[in-house]
Amino acid sequence: MASLLGSFGFRSYAACSRATIAATSTLRPRSYGTTRVILKETSNSNIPDHVGSVGFYRKHILLASGQSSWPSHPEKADPFMKALADAAAPKDIKLTVCDIVPASDSSTSRTLVVLPENVRLPSVDQQMISRIVEDIAHAEPLGTPIEPLTSKMQILVCTHGSRDCRCGDIGTPVYQEFKKQIAQKGLEHEIKVNAVSHIGGHKYAGNAIVYPSGDWYGMLKPEDVSDLVETLSKDKIMWPKWRGRMGLSKHEQVEQFMRATQSASDGASTPKSIRVSFILPDDTTQEFEVPLGKKLMEVGKENEIDNIEGTCGGNLECATCHVIVDPKYADKVPKITEEEEDMLDYAVGRTPQSRLSCQLVATPELNNIRLMVPTVVPRPFPAQDSRAGWQPNVKVAQRQQARGYSTSSSSNSGSDTPRDFKTLTREYGPIALCVYLTISFMTTCACFAAITLLGIDEKQIKSVFNSIKSFLGFPPPPEIEVTSPAGEEEPSDAGKSWTQWMPEWMRNPTTQKTLTNILLAMAMAKLFVPIKVPLAAYLTPGVARKLRSFGFDLGRKGGYKSAANKVKTEVKGRADKFKAERKRRREEDD
Repeated sequence: MASLLGSFGFRSYAACSRATIAATSTLRPRSYGTTRVILKETSNSNIPDHVGSVGFYRKHILLASGQSSWPSHPEKADPFMKALADAAAPKDIKLTVCDIVPASDSSTSRTLVVLPENVRLPSVDQQMISRIVEDIAHAEPLGTPIEPLTSKMQILVCTHGSRDCRCGDIGTPVYQEFKKQIAQKGLEHEIKVNAVSHIGGHKYAGNAIVYPSGDWYGMLKPEDVSDLVETLSKDKIMWPKWRGRMGLSKHEQVEQFMRATQSASDGASTPKSIRVSFILPDDTTQEFEVPLGKKLMEVGKENEIDNIEGTCGGNLECATCHVIVDPKYADKVPKITEEEEDMLDYAVGRTPQSRLSCQLVATPELNNIRLMVPTVVPRPFPAQDSRAGWQPNVKVAQRQQARGYSTSSSSNSGSDTPRDFKTLTREYGPIALCVYLTISFMTTCACFAAITLLGIDEKQIKSVFNSIKSFLGFPPPPEIEVTSPAGEEEPSDAGKSWTQWMPEWMRNPTTQKTLTNILLAMAMAKLFVPIKVPLAAYLTPGVARKLRSFGFDLGRKGGYKSAANKVKTEVKGRADKFKAERKRRREEDD
């Protein structure tokens, strides 16, 4: 037992680390788990968000369950897990459930795996938990048998779909791809991969931890696995996917990343960030400096790019981050997955180059990529401009600078040149008229509602007008008394019966009152003309921008009509496609 502990015993993390963590020796000396020092975070806009996202912990305990599916919170469903979690949390020990087959089938004892020591405790009773955790935390000899694991490296992939759907939807294919690649490369005896419960940071799914180095990787996709396995087999680190390392504070993780990427850039000219351009619906361009590893959807959201909403948070549950990729980069972006293909069926203005920006991550290969924000009416991808004469938008630049971006803006339409009255009328005239009529209609409705609810009649309105005239110095109108001329008889009933020619519905007193109120409301609405005209002028440019985002070609003759025809054609095409798909499914069912 003593010799076994000497070979695989519980020693400090630094002693069991591989050569890949030797670079951390230049950091501030510390005794892992003894003191927890929180340093001021390094402020650097070139550091991806996922770097430094690993919480501090000293050891990792796996509870072998023999299953790959667990409740959302296993510690609430299992008393043994609850006791183990309560004991491990104060000691900065991470605890997860894994799919390793337990060595003991007893209902009173469980099998534990301790990492990065890479040893297994075949049988641990619940009464032993406190003492075992204490000994693990202080690297003391244990009072229970231990067995070394045969593999040199352990890869843990989070597949906890019941805790977060991303971990199941993304983590499971990554886990399966790990097993496939390890088998193809003949590394089954050196590298073992296991599925584990939630490890933290589901927004960076797929997540994986590699031991004994304790390196965390995030935003993994099945297509990344082959390169990662190859990198790990060479005792190297895939820095673009690196989230952090156990035993280090966030500050130290960021320092480690900066040191490694700086040395890589010195030796191989690897950039820390890339340039990404968004072509907006009005054909203006916004360009950003984006840190490596950042999702392009997040760049669009943080900088309020039109139509880049990312409602689902990048979980492949919507198509509100739809962009059109520059055809020159079609072979450089990751291959589209079946899930993304399904979501793009709901995208507006889809083209063969359409992608969801939540699935595009900034990598050196995508430097200078251009992404076009789609419109209802698909438009051709603009040719590469010369970027001459770009004038940055001051407000946008200030906002982006505060968020750590550098930006440039351009207009491909030459909007800085002055336009004559005829051009402005053609571009904004119909929109301004529609806006003004809409405001007038709403004002009339509001006046009608006020007259009806407050019981205002014609006499009251005349009284208000006369008061206003008197206040302004106008003389009051003379009172005219209407009398019949002498010797002239009053009109007969036949003369008063002019209403007999009115339709029956207009003879109704209620109808007559309603019509009178409508006429009074229209007269009152005229009083608001000094307000409606500047309000229409203020709203018209915003409405025009929105219509451009829908594909209406403003400023050109027939632009509205051509856009409407294109929308009609696209809707008809989508309907025909849906009918054909439904017909195909019916034939398959038959």
